[in-house]
Amino acid sequence: MDPPQFKSVKAPGNKESFRELMTLFPPEVAKENKAGIQKICYKCEKNVEDLKKCGRCKAIWYCSVECQRADWRNHKQVCNSTGSENFVRLQRLSQNFMANAPLIFYIQQYCALAFNLTAAGGCHPERARRIIVDIGIEPVEITTFLKLPLPDEVANVPRPIRGMLQVTAITKHPESQAIPEDRMVLWRNSRNGAVAAGSGNHPIILVEYRLRENLSTITTTMPIPPPILEIVRERKPFECVSAFRGKFEKPMTENNVIELLNMLIRQDKRGQFKLQVDLNESDIDIIRNFAMADENSPGERRRLLEKTKREDIYVVRLSNHVL
Repeated sequence: MDPPQFKSVKAPGNKESFRELMTLFPPEVAKENKAGIQKICYKCEKNVEDLKKCGRCKAIWYCSVECQRADWRNHKQVCNSTGSENFVRLQRLSQNFMANAPLIFYIQQYCALAFNLTAAGGCHPERARRIIVDIGIEPVEITTFLKLPLPDEVANVPRPIRGMLQVTAITKHPESQAIPEDRMVLWRNSRNGAVAAGSGNHPIILVEYRLRENLSTITTTMPIPPPILEIVRERKPFECVSAFRGKFEKPMTENNVIELLNMLIRQDKRGQFKLQVDLNESDIDIIRNFAMADENSPGERRRLLEKTKREDIYVVRLSNHVL
């Protein structure tokens, strides 16, 4: 199936616009995209067909017994533990995220903005670039999110709590700093494949997904095709719809791209993106304590605090609550 041509940029704002968007990307497209995601050896990052999962945690793949043994010193810290459980969730959620073209559309826009790819001479497809996408799990219902930090309310929240993936922050790797060599191997393979396919003029971005700072990450590559660059070059504002503000516009900025991406995921009440999962205790702990975060707090709490300060849904709702 050929990808749709984007004529304008509209933010998700109501059920009708969400249904219209999903007609462009039916579920079978996501299934095809997920099947096409290439898995690589967690140690040497080779892309081979006969990969084997770790027999204990079932969370990561290796191409050989030699690679598994060589990586055991690092992997044993999370294998078959709570860390392994979180890594399995990261693996599944990040793959589902990558399979959904509407979501990747926003990540591509972010990269074009963050790296200034539309500036004269700014594209440089032969240059490697990298971002880190920090994700968190929040309750599907915003009212549940608001109750968890309140001591008098948290005990009344029914369990299990259904959650959804949210992007808490995206960090651009400084272009003045070298990208780790193990990531560069992945970028070079992707770049060579793009050149061989006649797409050598498309910038390729390394995208690293992270659920917790002390756990392993999942890295993939993402091309930035010309239609995305054209949309960003025009800088048309996002057309938004809100129950609180009615129709309004948001300028195309990096923070607004992340907010609209999260809004789209939040609108997926039926779970079509396959990004819903029950909150575990570590997810709940982050939400219960994020409001007290400072420079010494875990990064997950600090990023969630910043997210609640910049996204409209929290600004409006939190004005009526004291955390």
